[in-house]
Amino acid sequence: YEAFGPGGTGFIVETLTDNKNRTAGDIRSIFTKCGGNLAETGSVSFLFNRVGLIEFDISKSSEDEIIESSIDQGAEDCDISEDCYEVYCQPSDLHSLGEKLEKKFGDANLMKIIWKSENNVVIDKDTFSKIDRLIELLDDNDDVQDIYFNFDIPDDFISWIKKINTMLKKIIGIDPGLIHTGWGLIIVEGNLIKHID
Repeated sequence: YEAFGPGGTGFIVETLTDNKNRTAGDIRSIFTKCGGNLAETGSVSFLFNRVGLIEFDISKSSEDEIIESSIDQGAEDCDISEDCYEVYCQPSDLHSLGEKLEKKFGDANLMKIIWKSENNVVIDKDTFSKIDRLIELLDDNDDVQDIYFNFDIPDDFISWIKKINTMLKKIIGIDPGLIHTGWGLIIVEGNLIKHID
C-alpha cells in the first residue's frame, strides 16, 4: 500500500493477508486517524528505489574494508549507522553479493530487498508525534510486514528524544481512593516523580 502521512511524508506498507478487503480497510483507517491517506499506485513509490540491503554488525570489520570489499564485489552504495554497516545493491545481485561478503565477513544481520527513499523530508516534533502514533498502529496490525517511509528527524530532535527516553518510565498508577487506575508517563528526577499529562 502507498500512502501519505502527516507533514507530506510518504509511506509504503507491505502486508501479508488472506483478506485483502479487510486489510485495505484497516490500513486506510489507520492513516485517516493519524492525518494521512492512502494514495494511488505509483504516487508514492516513485519517491523510493527498490534495492537490495545487506547489513553487517559494526564489529565485523573496519569501515574502509567493508566499503572497499562491497564496491569491488558490485555494491552500489554503502552506509554506516550506530551499530551496523549497510550495503546496497541491485535486487538481482542481492544473494550473490551477500554470499561473497559473508564468506569474508561472516553472517550478515540482514539480507533483503527493501524500498529506499531517494530524498527524505525533514519533520518537526509535532509531526513526529503524529507519525510515531501512525507507525505504532501499523506495527500492531498483524497483516503488516514492513513499513518504509521518507522522513529525517533533525539531529537536535534525536538528542531530545534520547534525553526524554532516559527520563520517561511507564508505571501503573493507583490513587489512594482506588478511583483511578491506568498507565501514566512520569519523569524521574532523583527521588522526585513528576506526572506528565
